[in-house]
Amino acid sequence: MSQGGFSLIFPKAGGRKHKEEFMYRFRAGFIALLAIALGFGLTYQADAQTTTGKISGRITDSGTGEPLPGANVVIVGTRMGATADVNGEYFIIRVNPGVYEVTASLVGYRAVTQRDVAVSIDRTTPLNFSLGETTAELAEITVTAERPPVEMDVSYTQVIMSAKEIEAPPVGPRLRDAFATQVGIDTDSWGLNIRGGNETEIVYMVDGVSMKDSRDSRPYSSFSKTALQEVQILKGGFNAEYGDVRSGVINVVNREPRAWTTAGDLRWSPAANKYFGPTMYSTDNWWDVGRFQSMSPTADRDGDGNPDFAGWNNIFADRGGPAGEWKAGPFEDVISTPQQAKGIWDFQHRKVGGIATEASGIGPFPQDEDYPYQQNFDATDRDADYTYDVTVGGPLVQDKVSFLLSTRREKSAYTWTMAVPNYRDDTWQAKAIFTPTATTKLSLGFLKGWSQGAKYGNFLGTFARTPAFEVSNLRTRNIFAMGSGSNIETIDRRYGTLTWTHTLSPRTFYNLSVRVGKADFEASWQPLQKRGVPAAAVYPDGRVEEVTESSYQAAQAAGAVILDEGPKGFTYKPGTFDLLGAYRMRGGDGNPARSGDWSYTWEDDYTFDITSQVTPNHQIKAGVQVHHFFLREVRGFASSVQDPSLEDVNFRPGNIDDPANMEVTDTADFHNYWVRTPLYGGVFLQDRMEYRQIVVNAGLRLDFHRPDKYFDIPNEVHAEWMGSNAVLLYSKAEAIRPPTKWKVSPRVGISHPITAESKLFFNYGHFAQIPTSVDLYQTQSGLGEPLEQFGNPWLDMPVTIAYELGYERNFANQYLFNGTVFFKDIEKDTERGRVYIQNTTGRSTRFHMNGNVKDTRGFELSVRKARGQFVTGFLSYEFRAERKRIVRWERIYDVQTVSTAPFRLIERSPAGANPRFKARPILKFGLNFRTPLDYGGEQRMLKGGWEANLYYRHQAGSWFNYNPSNDVALRSLDNAQWQATRLLDLRFAKMFDVKMAPTVYLEIRNPLNFKNVTTTSTSRIWDTRSHLGTSSGNNFKKYMEALGWTVDASGNLQEGDKPGKELDESVMSQRSYLFYVNPRDIHLGVRWSF
Repeated sequence: MSQGGFSLIFPKAGGRKHKEEFMYRFRAGFIALLAIALGFGLTYQADAQTTTGKISGRITDSGTGEPLPGANVVIVGTRMGATADVNGEYFIIRVNPGVYEVTASLVGYRAVTQRDVAVSIDRTTPLNFSLGETTAELAEITVTAERPPVEMDVSYTQVIMSAKEIEAPPVGPRLRDAFATQVGIDTDSWGLNIRGGNETEIVYMVDGVSMKDSRDSRPYSSFSKTALQEVQILKGGFNAEYGDVRSGVINVVNREPRAWTTAGDLRWSPAANKYFGPTMYSTDNWWDVGRFQSMSPTADRDGDGNPDFAGWNNIFADRGGPAGEWKAGPFEDVISTPQQAKGIWDFQHRKVGGIATEASGIGPFPQDEDYPYQQNFDATDRDADYTYDVTVGGPLVQDKVSFLLSTRREKSAYTWTMAVPNYRDDTWQAKAIFTPTATTKLSLGFLKGWSQGAKYGNFLGTFARTPAFEVSNLRTRNIFAMGSGSNIETIDRRYGTLTWTHTLSPRTFYNLSVRVGKADFEASWQPLQKRGVPAAAVYPDGRVEEVTESSYQAAQAAGAVILDEGPKGFTYKPGTFDLLGAYRMRGGDGNPARSGDWSYTWEDDYTFDITSQVTPNHQIKAGVQVHHFFLREVRGFASSVQDPSLEDVNFRPGNIDDPANMEVTDTADFHNYWVRTPLYGGVFLQDRMEYRQIVVNAGLRLDFHRPDKYFDIPNEVHAEWMGSNAVLLYSKAEAIRPPTKWKVSPRVGISHPITAESKLFFNYGHFAQIPTSVDLYQTQSGLGEPLEQFGNPWLDMPVTIAYELGYERNFANQYLFNGTVFFKDIEKDTERGRVYIQNTTGRSTRFHMNGNVKDTRGFELSVRKARGQFVTGFLSYEFRAERKRIVRWERIYDVQTVSTAPFRLIERSPAGANPRFKARPILKFGLNFRTPLDYGGEQRMLKGGWEANLYYRHQAGSWFNYNPSNDVALRSLDNAQWQATRLLDLRFAKMFDVKMAPTVYLEIRNPLNFKNVTTTSTSRIWDTRSHLGTSSGNNFKKYMEALGWTVDASGNLQEGDKPGKELDESVMSQRSYLFYVNPRDIHLGVRWSF
């Protein structure tokens, strides 16, 4: 470490000649590559992506086999076509995905039309014609084109899904769930996962424009199914045109209607429990409700030799009730009878519900005025789930102007009680297409996404939308009153897009794409609880009556215990518990606080790319992409605002900039900063070389990232509220803008046809991505707190180096087999070390750095039957293993104040030196059976139009370390595995052969009631605070022993059955309603398309 503080953290501007030379060479390379790209007519974009395909082939004389130069090829119903060259070869570029009729003609020859010609994203559709001579006017010949099962021009693993193929799996209304039926693609608690990379490493493209959110690097992904034309999923290597992405690309292309069209899908599911076991807030829930209804001792269901509840008569006696020593309520009223004690308990655990209106005093909520406020409601008491998705579009001026409008809403009740009853996701999409000439096209788009859900804690714009996410927020003590950190997160996005396409010649066209827009993040809560204000009176006989501040004294004189409205609403500290001290009635331990988020981002992307078919065998594409975003980050915990009127004023970015406004509250884990001028993007050049014996996609990409400087908050005095650490760090950080980072990424893919029915393909590439805004710019502190976390804009770009080798073969023109092996070497992922600033205080700041390396390897096998009048389907198997290792600075000290030397961390434990990961193979099976609309002749209305869809998924359970005796030999070993997860979904549908082709369907999720474990977090499932005694660890050990996991006399662990198996009630989790989720669920729906 050099002399002078922070040289390891914040490099100085000069003094490093070799670095300057290195940067000079990179800049020179950048300028050279940019010049080459500009030679092809370069553009700007935020991830220039291919959204069109190509038709190419050869036209010959049917009698002689000789080429027919000058023959014309036209796509029927469009103004697109081509003329054959001297070799009879032609190509038509920039063809939108879809199904077409294509006609070839030449004077003196009979015209031939091929129908059902399918064109897909970034694929070449081979289409050859054989024309016969004619001396008379004869009708043209029409034939049906057949798409080759093996796409010889594809040199990487990709999936093309049409709207029908997306609709087929019976997995619900979400696009991501349909994508996850494909081999190598899965879902996690938030979104998609492609070969081990989550959505922060994936990009969604809509009509060629990126939907990335630069705040947390997660793309927006809620789109209309009914507006879709086609989706392309890239999960192996991908071309150089794709930047700022490492694991996968999802290309969504919406329709461009040439005729009036409408499509819709409406589905509804009745309110029902979404978990197995007893209804959570009913008396059937023995451990949390049922046992507390007994006046006398209860049964001993857990087999510990004692009643599960002593009964209210004994509790009353034990707590000094007869002597008048047991008191409750804000006025410390004496509890005079056991019945009164039970009445108090019942009131404290009641259902609290109503409508959020001004009159009810419930709210405010940043959405509909009639939004329900429900607490301690079961799923059966809430609204039904529903989704609607409707699209309409058509030409306004024939061949000149068309439009597409779609709207989608998903409303789904949470599995358990959360801060808001439902997760809601609304999307509005609009697109206008202008084609002023045959060679130009302008597309204007608008997208509005409004989503809302519940969350707990200080998160980055995320909320619960899966049971696994929900259960992480549920502790036993909070099941009747959520923790103080719970809130409602609302995300409002508005994006506008523009794409201009100009065909310069039959060989060359360019695209210019722009996206601008804003995303607002806002937290809201339930109303403040009126603590100490009389709300109810519980009489000695157990009766409960509503009282007010003016009427409670009469009830009190009659022996009633006066209670406030808890657990309704929200409270800060101190946390309070119910009468038995088992369940929280709001607030929290220590310094409870409301978690909040009032951030916003502004994004603007620019892309320009040009494509030229320079020869029949070479298609060159070049482009440049530039992305900028502005981020105002305001999130954290507020601890002591008791006046609701202050919250709306206090927690807004403009007010937080002024320390005078901050003095009215306490904050913790607070993030208050902005990011103004970061830039990132890249330039690329790629060549698609198509020959009969080999296809090569080769490209080179140069990515750049110019990070922002730290920008201080106006008028903010760090020494007063962040501490001297922040003053020192900010002053160093603001002194210089971090240097621009550069990364050269070569990419190549080769497809080699082996036979007419098979091919071998290989690809290799480097894929770089900028770190997240949290890693780069995060500052976390609070009033009176030290600087706890600090971003690092000097971070390098994480890089994935990917290899893929695959084999594809067609069997009997019906079955397509694909086998792929892959390897990903992941470098420079981010980790957090610690920076010690001052030896006197010992305060440390968590600091982000490139300190994580990982490799992922695996193979995928699949067989697909995509053709067939009655039956189609697929079978796939995937195996993936990962290893991860930490290699970073563990401690960095300021040499001016600390004498301790920094040191690097190679591993934290033996598991770090020998990383462990046991694979969880996944088997997927899909089957579709249908009868054509005209099936059955005169009985076609009865027999035709039927469809049945089945989807099954089996995944091996997750591994964990089980070491009840703390055996040294078992430490850091994954020696136990949960039961496998099994999913089965069915759908039965009937289409009617009338206008708009309406279809009614019945979808059944988990018809066999497979019981799958919600989460492997035993602290959540076996947390038994309500039982007032045992620990979660001891309860889980009891369960494992019942499965056969015991320690013998020699101290050796004997293995038993896999956990997840249902056993007797005495050893199962007392929170069984959290253990198994997703029982049988029925959805009714109707869809149409015209």
